[in-house]
Amino acid sequence: MCSANSFCSGKGAGNPPPAPNPLCRTFRHLGILHQPCIEASESARRLILEAYDPCALFCSNINFDIDAAVLRTYFSEILTNPKTGKSRGLAFVAFSQASEAYAALHAAHGSEIHWRRLSLTYRVLRKVTKPRVPTSKTAGAQRQPQARHGAGGVDASMQEDAPSSDEKKDKSEDLKESTETAAPSPQASTYSNAAENSAKYGRCSELDHLQALYDAEVQQRTAAQAENALLRRELEAEKSARELAESRLKILQLEKDRPLWEEARQKREEAEKAARAREEACRREAEVEESRRKMREFVALERERKRAAEEAARAERLRREAEEKARQEKEERERQAREQEERARVAREARERQKREQRWRAATEKEEARCQNRDRQLWGEGDWTVDRALRRLRIQMDEFDKLKFSEAQPLTFSVVPWPLLTDPLALDLEEITWAAVESFFARMKARMVVDLVEYSNLIERVHRMFHPDKWKARGILATVLDEETRNSLEAAGNVVAQAVTPLWRKSKGYT
Repeated sequence: MCSANSFCSGKGAGNPPPAPNPLCRTFRHLGILHQPCIEASESARRLILEAYDPCALFCSNINFDIDAAVLRTYFSEILTNPKTGKSRGLAFVAFSQASEAYAALHAAHGSEIHWRRLSLTYRVLRKVTKPRVPTSKTAGAQRQPQARHGAGGVDASMQEDAPSSDEKKDKSEDLKESTETAAPSPQASTYSNAAENSAKYGRCSELDHLQALYDAEVQQRTAAQAENALLRRELEAEKSARELAESRLKILQLEKDRPLWEEARQKREEAEKAARAREEACRREAEVEESRRKMREFVALERERKRAAEEAARAERLRREAEEKARQEKEERERQAREQEERARVAREARERQKREQRWRAATEKEEARCQNRDRQLWGEGDWTVDRALRRLRIQMDEFDKLKFSEAQPLTFSVVPWPLLTDPLALDLEEITWAAVESFFARMKARMVVDLVEYSNLIERVHRMFHPDKWKARGILATVLDEETRNSLEAAGNVVAQAVTPLWRKSKGYT
C-alpha cells in the first residue's frame, strides 16, 4: 500500500515481465499487487514509494505554440526555454493549498488546449537515498546513488512502459547491490550467483524491451508529427485551390450576369441620381428657407438692437441733461453763495476798514495835536532861527528812532524830522524840496565849519534815517491807511533821501 501523498513505481528483478494487462497496471498504479505464488512474488518487481508535492502539478503534452499568456488562463505559470523563448511542452503549476491542486488535477486532466490533450500528475520530488551498509566485500567503500527525477514529457500511464535514463541507472545499481549483499556461505553463494545472473539477464532484457518501446513511441510521435505537418500542408493547398476555384467560378458568374448587373447598375445610378437631385432640391429649398428664417431673425434682432440703442441713447441723454441741470443748479448755488460770501466779506472789510480809518484818523489827529503842542511848548511863536531848527531836528530824530509806529500810533507829517529851515508851525509838504534840504545842510555846514565831524555825523544820521529800506523794514508807511497821505509822505521821504545822499557821499570822500 502507498500513502495518499505518494505513488508507486516498480523495479523488476528476474526474467522480463510478461505483457502488461490493464488490471495489473491499475493495481500497480494504486500501489497494490497480488502475486499467485511465492516464486512469482520473489521475482516480482520491488515497489518503491516516492514522495510528491501535493501543491504542484506536472503538465505534459503541451502544444509548442502555447505561451505563458494562454496557459496562465488555466494555471499560474508556464516554464519556457530561456534560449529559444518557446514552451518546453512541460510545466509545473503551484497552488497554495492541496485541495486546489487536487481540484485542478481532476478538472484539467485530459482537457484539450490548441488541439492537444493535457496530462496532469503530481510533481515527483527529487529523491536522495542514504548510502547502503557496505558488505564484507566492499568494506570502507561508500556509494551514493543519483537523485531520481520525475518523468518529463510522458503521462502517468507511460511511466512504467518508458522509464527514463535515471531509472535505468537505478536498476543497474540495484543489480550491483544485490550481488554485493549476498550471503557469504559457499552454497548460498552458488545460489546467489545463479539468481544474480538470472536477475541480470531478466533486467537487461526488460531494459532492452523498455528502450525498444520508448524508441518506437518516439518514432511514432515523430512520424505522426511529420504526417500531421504534411496533412496540414495538403489541407492548406487544397483550401487554396478551392478558394481559387471559387474565385474563378464567381468571376465566371459575374461575367455571365454582366448585362443584368450593368442594367441594374444603370438603374441604380439613375435612381441614385434622381434621389440626389431630389435631395439637392430639398437641401436648396431648406437652405433658402433657413436663409429667410435667419434674415427674419437678423432683421428682428437688428430692430431690437436699434430700439435698445435708441432707448439707451435717450436714457443717456436724459441722464446727461439731468446731470448738467444738477451741475448748473449746483454751480448757481455755489456762485450765489460765493457772491453772498464775497458781499459779506466786502461789507465786513468795508466796515473793518471804516473802523480802522476812524481809529487811524483819531490816532493821526491825536499825534498831530501832540506834535503841535510839543512844538508850541518848546519853541513858542518867536522868530525861527538856524540854531532852533538844528535843536528841533536833533530832538525829533531821537524821538523818531524811539517811536514804535502802529495803527494806534501812525506816522504823521509832524512826527517826521524834516531837515528844513522853515518854522514847523507853518511847514507844509509842498515846501519839502531838494533845494530846501540842500539849503538846510549848507547853513549847517557854515555854522559847523570849526567842527566838521559833527556835520558829517549829522548828515550820516539823516541819510540813514530817511533811507527807503529803513522805512520799509520798520513798516512806517504801512501805518498810514489813507493812500494819498501815504504816497505824499513816501514821496517827501524819498526827496530828502535823494538830496542827502550826494551830501553824505561827499562828506565820506567818495566823490
